[in-house]
Amino acid sequence: MRRWIAVFAVLALAVLVAAYIALFPLAPQGGALAPLLSRLDDTAANLVVRSGRELAVLTPLALGIILALLLAASARRAGLAAARGGRRRMPGGRKGNRPDPDAVWRPEPEPVEAEMDHVPGLERRAASDGEAGNGTGAPVAAARAPAAPPLMPELDDEPGPNAGPDDSLPPIPGAIVLARKPRERTTSEQAWFDETSWLGGLPRLGTAAWPADERGPLPFAAQLDLAAIAAACPDSPLPRSGSLAFFLGSGAVVEVPGAPELFTEPPPGLPPAFDEGGHPLPAHAGPLSRAFFPFWPVEPLLADRPEHEAPRSEGFTATEPAEHLWWHGAVHLADCLHMAYHGAAHVVATERERGTLAGARLARLEQDPTTSIEDLDEAGEALAACERQLPAIQAEQASLAQVVTAMDGFVADRDPWTALSAEEIAVLGELLAHVQRDCPALVRFYVPETLGELTSLSLRAMMTGDAQAFAQVPEAELARINDQHRLAIGHQHQLFGIGAPRPRHPQAPGGEVLLLQLGCDDMMEWNWAHQGLFQFRLSAGDIAQRRWDRVTLTFLPE
Repeated sequence: MRRWIAVFAVLALAVLVAAYIALFPLAPQGGALAPLLSRLDDTAANLVVRSGRELAVLTPLALGIILALLLAASARRAGLAAARGGRRRMPGGRKGNRPDPDAVWRPEPEPVEAEMDHVPGLERRAASDGEAGNGTGAPVAAARAPAAPPLMPELDDEPGPNAGPDDSLPPIPGAIVLARKPRERTTSEQAWFDETSWLGGLPRLGTAAWPADERGPLPFAAQLDLAAIAAACPDSPLPRSGSLAFFLGSGAVVEVPGAPELFTEPPPGLPPAFDEGGHPLPAHAGPLSRAFFPFWPVEPLLADRPEHEAPRSEGFTATEPAEHLWWHGAVHLADCLHMAYHGAAHVVATERERGTLAGARLARLEQDPTTSIEDLDEAGEALAACERQLPAIQAEQASLAQVVTAMDGFVADRDPWTALSAEEIAVLGELLAHVQRDCPALVRFYVPETLGELTSLSLRAMMTGDAQAFAQVPEAELARINDQHRLAIGHQHQLFGIGAPRPRHPQAPGGEVLLLQLGCDDMMEWNWAHQGLFQFRLSAGDIAQRRWDRVTLTFLPE
């Protein structure tokens, strides 16, 4: 019995620790428990900064479960031993099963899934099939989608079960995946930016105009070399030369003849493409807003994949605790703190208004003779809570102002691509723990939880930056990104095929063709809302007539 009590005690303690980390800070402004809870808040803040709130919460839970299982196994073995010692018999006169006295329960290690190289198999298959199939060496790959369960719908061109034959419609071209090219040390900056198919960056429109709608210029997403598409997919219905430039917003496709050498200057009024560390296509520009998405060359590959390959299921993250940190990440944190402080005035005003409304409600209830004692008590407690919360928020605002001033001095005149020393990383970690503990209401939606998030942010920027920035990427991280993070997450960047989510019929009336699908891709800062995707579609007849003005752009949430 004692062992079972210990099992429940261990589980309860693990839950309490995890709950404290999830809910900290909990130290009151005063009282006998304030010193103890303040020390616990400091410990929780340091754990969250080092490993992230989610991992910090899960770790004590996992340890508690393991210890509880071990204790439970011990209790069960003791009970069986006692039963065996008493020579108890089962109904029918048969002896009970005797446990092996040497059998000890040991938790089996969870299977570790080997990290998979998602792209080189495509390239190897593309090279072999291209040479064997058409003699041109064009990148053609043939394989099957993952057998079970796929992270994205199969990318094939087979008709669905409800689709009837229609000889008037052209066949659907085989699906083409756009894989981001690896960036190697041997690739010069000039060669990187001279690629003819790419995502993000700026377009090369030549003499064509940058498309716009009534709200202004449209955000640029991709430009694809039509000759490369035709080489990868001989059945492509697109022109065989020039390129197509794709724009988001209300959606537009621009055909660009030839191969212009110069990038087109962004027009006045171009909305921001994304907020660094935040969301794409923000409604308003802020300190973290960037004018266009990262530039990354792509290569077209047939979408069929070997069974051992699959799209990415999660984004790129640096290892925790952070071993590398650059001043780029520290400057980003300073900008986040400025945004949090800028929003603090609104939080204070909102809290003050809540107090005013709570006071007015209490006054109305006091004047109403029919008001119950319970309602008066509830209204009084609400007003008291507002009166306590407002000074606490104002104290956070004052503390955050000091942190912002100190952080501005810390990052002033720093080269963004210089690495921080171990001592400087420790200072930054202490500062992050401080604001999460002392200013939680003001920084919750602005400031990263861990230093590892800053490292991941800088590495993404360095991979697509200039030569100075790219030179600072550690070799291990460069190899990991080039090997494992060249595909989108889940639904792929894709041309032709059925697309995803798969419609009921493989072809819409009029022979609609999937011109381009853009999935979620953290390396491109394409963290689309609801993990959705964008699809450009156009009928086969309009493609033949080059009526790009009839293209439709649709956003499909997951």
